[in-house]
Amino acid sequence: MNTKRFLDADVRDFTGLVSWGGWTVFGWFFAGVIGESFLDQFNTSIPVIALALLFLLLGGLGLMLLPGDPLPARYAAIVVGCVTCGSALEMAQLRPPILGEDHLYFPQMIVSAAVLTFLCARGAMLWGWIGWVSFAAVMSGWSFSVSGSLMFGFVLSLQNLPPMLMATLFTLAIRPAVDQIVRLRRQAVNVAATEGAIAARSEERDRELEAIRQQAVPMLEQIARGGSITDDMRRECRLIEAALRDRLSGRSLANDEVAAAARSARERGARVVLVEDGQLDDDVLRTVQQRLASELNILQGGAATARILPAGRQYVATFVFEQNGEFEQMGILANGNVEVHA
Repeated sequence: MNTKRFLDADVRDFTGLVSWGGWTVFGWFFAGVIGESFLDQFNTSIPVIALALLFLLLGGLGLMLLPGDPLPARYAAIVVGCVTCGSALEMAQLRPPILGEDHLYFPQMIVSAAVLTFLCARGAMLWGWIGWVSFAAVMSGWSFSVSGSLMFGFVLSLQNLPPMLMATLFTLAIRPAVDQIVRLRRQAVNVAATEGAIAARSEERDRELEAIRQQAVPMLEQIARGGSITDDMRRECRLIEAALRDRLSGRSLANDEVAAAARSARERGARVVLVEDGQLDDDVLRTVQQRLASELNILQGGAATARILPAGRQYVATFVFEQNGEFEQMGILANGNVEVHA
């Protein structure tokens, strides 16, 4: 499951607006509007009609694609502006006189109704009504320009009023439920994340306990049986203590390969310290582990300190080796390359 998409779901997802079916309906809808616009006998300018349809299409695409729930005011204003400009351009090029003819429907009317009603559903109800008022003003202004009367255009714009009222009721009734669903989704993801973190900590604790059991318990049982403690036992206890310390201070570094190499180096008299002050990607960490194990395997006495550095440093990790009073430092770059400094 795409967790981000799951959390960012909004009314578009719940209504299927951006589903495959939603895009199919969108495509057929605009294909019909485009075809009817170019075949309308009252249109006089194909370029103006094309520009008007472009504005209307951009308004529809904005409604489908612009993010945010509820839709932010700046995006809602863009959608309303596109619908208003598209309607104004289409009405401006109509062939007069048209009043009195049997032509009481225009393609941009249904586009405006569809876009503005879904604008309400996306939570921008105020902007939806601003869009309807703008559409009514365009229709009334066109009516006045061709007849001297505002009423005919205003009456035509009233055909979009019932869908707007239904969209308003839908918004008031459905959106609270959608908001509740989104909150519940986020709570479910947070609970799952918390449970996952608890399970990961529990698994890590079990691994640490198993490591202690395998390394320390046999020696403790041997000591508990009584008898004298030999030098070999003391040496083994120091090795066990160092290995357990590595798992605490340098957990990422101390994989099986590095742990074996560190033990071998300590058996040869070397002092090995592992420190973890940052986190590495798996590939980079594997490179660091391999290089560290290789260096520890050839270490003869002296001391070695390996450290994973915090983010933002020149190196992701450094190794410092000391033998016979001479120091050598290795810096591991993020690309895996090694720089050596004497």
